[in-house]
Amino acid sequence: MIKVHYQDDQENLMEACSGVMNTLIETDRGVKSAFSDLISREVMEQFRPDKDHFLIHSTAMGDQETYGPNKNGDGWPKEALARKHQTFVTNGHFFREHRNRDPKLKIGDIKYAAYSPVSEGGMGRVELLKWGHRKLAEEEYEMAKEGKELCFSMSARVPLDVCSCCEHKAKSASEYCDHLRFNMLRYMPEFKKYAFAVNPDPNFFDDSRVVRPADRIARYLEYKFSDEGDRQKAASQNDVILGTEWAEFEGVSIPDVYLPEGLEGTMLQKLAAAETYRDEQAKYGSDKRSNFVLSFAPYALSSDLDTASVDDWKRLRPGTLFRELAKKACIMSFPTFAAYISNSTPSAIIKSAAFLKAAAHDMDDVFRRMLKQGVSNDIMSMFQASSHFNAMTDSARSEIFANTMHKAASIFSIEREPVRQRLSKLVSAQAEGQWCDVSDAEEEDIFNKAAAYDDSNALARTMSNAYGHYQVAALADIERLRGSGSVEEPEITLIAGSNRRLIFR
Repeated sequence: MIKVHYQDDQENLMEACSGVMNTLIETDRGVKSAFSDLISREVMEQFRPDKDHFLIHSTAMGDQETYGPNKNGDGWPKEALARKHQTFVTNGHFFREHRNRDPKLKIGDIKYAAYSPVSEGGMGRVELLKWGHRKLAEEEYEMAKEGKELCFSMSARVPLDVCSCCEHKAKSASEYCDHLRFNMLRYMPEFKKYAFAVNPDPNFFDDSRVVRPADRIARYLEYKFSDEGDRQKAASQNDVILGTEWAEFEGVSIPDVYLPEGLEGTMLQKLAAAETYRDEQAKYGSDKRSNFVLSFAPYALSSDLDTASVDDWKRLRPGTLFRELAKKACIMSFPTFAAYISNSTPSAIIKSAAFLKAAAHDMDDVFRRMLKQGVSNDIMSMFQASSHFNAMTDSARSEIFANTMHKAASIFSIEREPVRQRLSKLVSAQAEGQWCDVSDAEEEDIFNKAAAYDDSNALARTMSNAYGHYQVAALADIERLRGSGSVEEPEITLIAGSNRRLIFR
């Protein structure tokens, strides 16, 4: 999830700061004293700006233990802020109105972040030092010099949040429990707690100067609701605008430099390394592993699910499908995946969608590209397994679905024995002329077409990126649901090898 946090949405923090959340610091004549308990004179001197920049001190946010959740219903635990406040510096820039997709649009940089919990004598808040460019951020500089109020908001990526009452974990607002869905920020007598979303693992990537709060709310209501009746209803019934809703409204996106953590990050690193190994072996390899990755792996996921089964899958919640696939150690073939996320069928895609083969060609370095260019958490989260509870309450589960999963396991499992059995059959079938892969001439033609950037090849790149995200998420879920050691070198090598040259029926 992506969430937006406005620094003025923690009223207790605002009161503690006497309403002054941002201050222009004049450093032309040097630093004479510390600015706060967290920002010492030495730190100020270290981050003294050059002639092209000015310096702003911001109190960004406070921990939930000291200041409570914000008006959006989001709480930031002290332990999380202690671990992750530095992501403001490593991931973030200083933007205007969350135009954060391209770092070239930044108007400054976040140079320093600090946090100290109350238990250690601190104030329980995150403070930032930001450089603003005197020309690019001229409006902000002039406002600060004149003593006018500057409002800032931060963006964070969170893999999930946790209900403060029942501790239910949700990867999106659609998965919220009733406490957060219907009672956000209300006192729950049975728990003797207020209901809000705890964000235990935030990654901050954007600090933007935004419009004043009153203007912001008016714009949001105009954006969200189409007529006056809708706006009046919203004002009376939906008194909490979620951090995810603000992010949607502001058009906040994950920067291209984001890299996943946890199992997804581990799988991506291993897959990228396997791509490099595979390409090196294409030139020099002669052992059993290189023979497998080059000659046999491309056939391991070469079968496709029938149209009726794919249609059954589309009736399920995506998280349910990906959970069941992971439980059976299954990775969809490329045409089946493309059919599942589109309105087509595997056979139609293979026969008629030229862009699909261009996308297949684009798969050979997808993991190294993701590692270099970054990963979209929004895309990754679409392909992750849901919880056991959410899967079991999916109304589309049926005996038909159970049958399709049995069929899927026979053609998509990456377990070693099923792979060995499939390869024995498919290689024999290919030798008899029943299967064909992309010919050398066709592959060269695909390569030449992919070199020209047009709409069809832009679509091909989108499809290959989506499949790469899916494979990373699927391998991580297999490891989670089947236990540690379920995805090791052979499985990683299998995926990297199958992507090198995808086999089509």
